[in-house]
Amino acid sequence: MHAPGDAVEPPQTRDHYDAAMRDDRHGRTPRTRPDARRRPDHGFRLRGAARFARVAADVLATMPEPVASALRGAAVQHLEVPPPDLLEGDDVPLVRIKAPGGRARVIEIYRRPIEIRSLSALDLAELLRVALAREAADVIGLDLDDDWDEEER
Repeated sequence: MHAPGDAVEPPQTRDHYDAAMRDDRHGRTPRTRPDARRRPDHGFRLRGAARFARVAADVLATMPEPVASALRGAAVQHLEVPPPDLLEGDDVPLVRIKAPGGRARVIEIYRRPIEIRSLSALDLAELLRVALAREAADVIGLDLDDDWDEEER
């Protein structure tokens, strides 16, 4: 105890690293710093839905011309997962294009299935590009064996 009138030293301040490496209630210290992004064990997850929307907008802006003309003017919806009525067996759709009359009106992009299947940000963009191209090819009747994909890269 301190006697009245004794100078009391202020407690030492910890830097951010020490605060992150605090012992838990059982006296155990973590070996590494916690990952702020909370990465999943498998797949690549962007930090938020807004970043995913920006990546999707960039992919849509760089689609090759036969596909881009079919998708132009469509409303884009970013959903976490596909609705249960689209799930058939083990197949999980990555995107869905609603196109009454052969013209795309709504593009639904499902974020979580795309993130689980990708290993990096570049892989995510490429997977989204291929999924959109395949769905749009079905809408406009484009043969997937055509080499338009290689010409536009």
